[in-house]
Amino acid sequence: MYLPIIATFLMTCLTITAPLHATFVKPNLESMNIKRFYEYPGPKTWLLSFPTSGNTWTRYSIEATSGIPTLSNIFAPGEKFLPINCPLGFSFPSLRTDVTKRPIWKVHRPGEMLTVCQYDTQHDTLILLLRNYKEEVGRYNNPISHKVFQPYFANLALFDTWNPDKKIMILYEDLITNPKETLTRLLEFLGESTEFVDEFIENIEQHRKECLQIYQIQGNNPYSRGSDILFHSKKLTPQRRKLVDKEVSASYPNLWKKYLKDLYSEEVIESKGLYS
Repeated sequence: MYLPIIATFLMTCLTITAPLHATFVKPNLESMNIKRFYEYPGPKTWLLSFPTSGNTWTRYSIEATSGIPTLSNIFAPGEKFLPINCPLGFSFPSLRTDVTKRPIWKVHRPGEMLTVCQYDTQHDTLILLLRNYKEEVGRYNNPISHKVFQPYFANLALFDTWNPDKKIMILYEDLITNPKETLTRLLEFLGESTEFVDEFIENIEQHRKECLQIYQIQGNNPYSRGSDILFHSKKLTPQRRKLVDKEVSASYPNLWKKYLKDLYSEEVIESKGLYS
């Protein structure tokens, strides 16, 4: 008489514990033959971004729409073999990852590029993924002078010296609020077809859920706040945000005037009503 009850209980447990999406496959290092990506001839393509700037979502979007494999140097000192550091197509077979294509190397600072090879500012391709620096201040609650933010400005300084014909800046905010136009612009810059962008956008919420799995499986916080591009900045008082602007303009006057002021100054953000 208890069998139906037990069966119902077991089915309930299975339903609760089953993953929301069963698309993730844990990759095997040996079967991936990662070293082939290091041996790809010719100039490199780099995706450079400060941590927590949306680089995993950017990589996922690139692989899903173009097939270009993206990875970081898993053989670098102190680096770990994690699914997030390998081409995401090995974890998500539904992606269009084509391992015969020239890979994109994900790095968080210029020094990481040197663990792969000597980068070439004239012939290599550079994608700089940039996010509002006040989002990082709000998240870490450190002054902009803190050493944790040094790579942010080092990345931007390197971008400034790069061959203009071989670089593109992608804003995290554009990728979240206007993904179709942003991905189209990125793929056209890379010389890739944009034929799969519309399909990707139609299923973007499903893709986002799948991309978050890689964080969840590793036990990491994905920091996803939906479409609120100022989530962390709102933790700061208006006075603090203006003070951060002042610190950045004083410490990095050239980068501030050339890139940051018109994008992220409080004057610009408030004029657009983005805090409301």
